[in-house]
Amino acid sequence: SFWRGRFEAEGRLANAQFERFFTEQFGLDRDVFAGKRMLDIGCGPRGSLEWATMAAERVGVDPLVGDYRALGIDEHAMTYVEAGAERLPFPDASFDVVSCFNALDHVDDVTAAIGEITRVARPGAICLLLVEVEHEPTVTEPQSLSWDVLDGFRGWTVLGERRLALD
Repeated sequence: SFWRGRFEAEGRLANAQFERFFTEQFGLDRDVFAGKRMLDIGCGPRGSLEWATMAAERVGVDPLVGDYRALGIDEHAMTYVEAGAERLPFPDASFDVVSCFNALDHVDDVTAAIGEITRVARPGAICLLLVEVEHEPTVTEPQSLSWDVLDGFRGWTVLGERRLALD
């Protein structure tokens, strides 16, 4: 119902803002994504990877993809796959870039989701993660993550971490 409300208020759901989340937020240049297979977990219906025209493949996964079709996702130049983060329908080592923006606290099983992110990432892959921590659980965000959420990403090298607090 949230996305239907946004669609009714905005008309076509905009996606121009996403490039800066993938680049500026992480200090990355667009060229980093050239020729890469990209996966955005919990992508929503806005076309989060539309900006990445230099990528070899752009895939968004979300358990609500079936509902998003009525919001115009079939017009996007990326592939949408209906699945939860805990059971990604891709072979091992499929993606060069895996992103998960404000989605890890929406899953039922954080450990399983992190395991799947790790499984589908190729050796040397980049994982871009934005999470809200220490919030009260809700129906749509049942997980209250702590600052040690990165401890679950065993085998990954953390190249950068920024902790921002809301006042």
